[in-house]
Amino acid sequence: MGPHLQKFEPNNDWLLWKLDQETTTGQEFKAAATAAPSIATAVSLIERTPHIDIRPDLPIAPGATVEVAVYVDREAARAGETSEAVVIEHDADVEVRLFVTDHFVVEGVSVGSIHIAEALEKSEASPFRVRVKPTNELTFGRPPVLTAVFFC
Repeated sequence: MGPHLQKFEPNNDWLLWKLDQETTTGQEFKAAATAAPSIATAVSLIERTPHIDIRPDLPIAPGATVEVAVYVDREAARAGETSEAVVIEHDADVEVRLFVTDHFVVEGVSVGSIHIAEALEKSEASPFRVRVKPTNELTFGRPPVLTAVFFC
């Protein structure tokens, strides 16, 4: 009989093993496969904390327009921030969508983009303009909230 080819799949990489059915037993193949060096590469995840900066600083008067900057960095969430880490597998441009409670109106676009990279401590900010509704249009009884959602 001629040689037999066996495919072996550790970590989604195909290794091709040649077995000679006349001289190599299954046990020898198993030992060779176990001793083979791993060629799989580990995926290094990039994890960043999202932040929202508002200028001018709080408090904001009804009817005022503010500049909102959304970005990510390696720092922990700040006091008053509720956030979940943005986790990606490689450097990428990430879409940012700004959602606001009915206390606000987003002026212009509510979708932006930031670049997240392993080599960067902090991303560039995605800018938004947000107007606080006038007092007679404000909803009371619920806290005003700005939320940034990230999409890869």
